[in-house]
Amino acid sequence: MKPLLLISLLIIAALSITSCGTRGQQAEEATAAEAVTEDVHLHYVQIAVTGMTCEGCENTVKGAIEKVAGVHSASATHADAYALAGYAAGAPDTAALRQAIAGAGYTVTGMKFIGHDLPKKE
Repeated sequence: MKPLLLISLLIIAALSITSCGTRGQQAEEATAAEAVTEDVHLHYVQIAVTGMTCEGCENTVKGAIEKVAGVHSASATHADAYALAGYAAGAPDTAALRQAIAGAGYTVTGMKFIGHDLPKKE
């Protein structure tokens, strides 16, 4: 069931590609590499991100995270002010994640390793 939630998040993000008027950046198109297969067992880090105001911002943050070595999947939500990075083995390079997000124009205020479980909406 958890892989279905992650796939749903990726599909929603891919369908909501827009540009952010406040940032003036266009989101990159979703690629086939974003698809997560059920045979890949991912671990997750939840990243608190400030500055996201729209779906375009979400896509910009997601794209920045996906460029970090070792990241297999990413998603972001401006409403909840966080992003998720899925990785297969070892711990992700948190400095690289922070740098990638900062380079996209946003601020990381915290990170939390959440293991194999995706965070649940309250």
